[in-house]
Amino acid sequence: ILEEVGSHVYPEPISVSDAYSNCNASYRVVANGTTTNTMFADIVDNVDAVLMHGPTTLYGSTSATAGADAVALENTTIADVYPLLYYGASATIGDSDLVPPLAHNDGDVGAFVAMTIELNAGSTEDSVIVVSGASPYGDYMPMSADEYYDVPLSGNIVKQTIDWSIDYLTATATTPTTTPGFTIDPVLLMGIAGVVVLVIIIAIVVKRR
Repeated sequence: ILEEVGSHVYPEPISVSDAYSNCNASYRVVANGTTTNTMFADIVDNVDAVLMHGPTTLYGSTSATAGADAVALENTTIADVYPLLYYGASATIGDSDLVPPLAHNDGDVGAFVAMTIELNAGSTEDSVIVVSGASPYGDYMPMSADEYYDVPLSGNIVKQTIDWSIDYLTATATTPTTTPGFTIDPVLLMGIAGVVVLVIIIAIVVKRR
């Protein structure tokens, strides 16, 4: 689905664990690094511990093709793609199946990218795509959780990402589709890479008169 909407970011077929930054088990990873890009300050405001339950890493594709032209987003820049959230420095990649990793290696340790935002996305270059290495909401224990095993968490990152994206699309929309009393802005796509599900949120903003 991510490829169909023109995403340059995809989930990698590996798992991430962290023996130090977690909620009482290494697979209940807590991502604790955020972007320093001031453009996204409102997204990461008061965010310092995000639950990533049984997560994966993300990789970039320079050709916007799943499984091809893969690069590690920790050290490679793709136009309009911005990492928002990182795993801790002790995060460890595990590859226990027959599908090889694409941009990392089994046993790698480091602050891998856990969540990205892509601007000017899609065929019309007027959408936003957010991809994360675990489910942002609606799963067993999503990124939106505020506490797990008595560990305080920054679940506010999910709502703040949606709010920021809607504001961005509203501000940059050039040819909105209108109906009486409403403006329907370009689509915000939030990819839940951990379970390979895509949620489409259409931002409907009351038209100012």
